[in-house]
Amino acid sequence: MKRQLIIILFLSINVLFLPIEGISAQENSKDNPALFGQLQDELAGDPTGWQWRDPDESNDGIFVKYPLTPDQLINREDKARSDPKNDPSPEDPNIKKSNNFDKNIFDADSWKGSFIRTLINIGSDQGNFFSGDYTVPTTAESEIGKIKEIYTHITNTVTKYGKPVGGEIASLCLTGGRGECRHMGAVLQESLEEAGVKSELIVSADHVWVRVTLTDPPFDGITFDLDPTWYQQPIPLPPRSNTPISSEWREKILAIVTAPKGGLDLNGQWSGFGGTYTGRHTGNSISLISTEGPALIGSLSGTSFTGQIYLVADSCPGLNRYFPAKGTVSNSTITVTFTSPKYDLSECYDLPGTESEKTASYSR
Repeated sequence: MKRQLIIILFLSINVLFLPIEGISAQENSKDNPALFGQLQDELAGDPTGWQWRDPDESNDGIFVKYPLTPDQLINREDKARSDPKNDPSPEDPNIKKSNNFDKNIFDADSWKGSFIRTLINIGSDQGNFFSGDYTVPTTAESEIGKIKEIYTHITNTVTKYGKPVGGEIASLCLTGGRGECRHMGAVLQESLEEAGVKSELIVSADHVWVRVTLTDPPFDGITFDLDPTWYQQPIPLPPRSNTPISSEWREKILAIVTAPKGGLDLNGQWSGFGGTYTGRHTGNSISLISTEGPALIGSLSGTSFTGQIYLVADSCPGLNRYFPAKGTVSNSTITVTFTSPKYDLSECYDLPGTESEKTASYSR
């Protein structure tokens, strides 16, 4: 009897990892090309409509728009990285000091910037850089919606390149339709910040733009750059540095135009293993995503799957994480196996020696 009670007690405080129906994208999912392709589509739209823009100096600096493919985007961004003036983290201490100085000036919340702006305007009848209404309001509820609405308002409003008519004031680029990178970048950053989007103004010796880190699933943890000066749409750019774009980032940028390979098309609705999911399939990358994040991510080799499955530990959210998974796929069924442990419900830790192989199945 005593032995039976011990067994019952052990079972009552230990449960298996269960599949999550609503989860957050973690460190591995943010590198999934299929998920990034979805982000590009929701944020910037169909790449057949992407445009970069250049000012026509012979026509009052009006921006002229040109079609831009993802391949051309990569080439433009890679070329820009070779110019030391575009490096946001230069080794030269004098340039770094100058960049930090400018960054403070163009930050409405910086006390250093406020002090500097006050000194600059002593004896001048020109307003402060942050005079007037320098933020763009948004009624969107999602992060993606907020970014898209604010960004496109700026690029649709500021149609000419040059210093704003009336003074070095950010809000004048919105009222007058003319501005340079520091005006558009500051307006975008301050507007996103006011809307609750995690963002940061990035300054180099020759340019100003914005870096965003998403916090809403399924894209939480993804960091990218936005440049309202040179790109008409809010295209998520590889975070700029002085190094060439990595092969991983190239794959992510191109994911939006990569068709499913191998005779498979796993896009669409799936169900099974405790939830319902949307399949995202670009190239050899696939994701099964619930309303809150990826539950299965990985790559294909023919009909073989290799990747990770996200599992949730009931009552112990600190143990929620990805586990290696492998299996097979068809256009109607995905079956994967993985190994996970049991855990102690009262103390929330894995129980050594309790690992066992499990199977997850999904179907159309």
